[in-house]
Amino acid sequence: MKLKITPVKDLVSKKPAELTAYVTELKLQHVELTHQIALGKEKQTHQLKQLKRAIAQAHTVQSQTAKGKD
Repeated sequence: MKLKITPVKDLVSKKPAELTAYVTELKLQHVELTHQIALGKEKQTHQLKQLKRAIAQAHTVQSQTAKGKD
């Protein structure tokens, strides 16, 4: 499975709606990958960690942009 992870420096320039869509996409990828691993179709379990980290980074960028607009 090919992951679609965006670097943090590119996330900073995105709008809040785009960040929300990106997080939703990452969560769907996480669910799909978990399912594939459970079925034995996927062997690259390290990708779960990469997805979790990308989700956390996106949430951090979201919170930082929200604080900056207050």
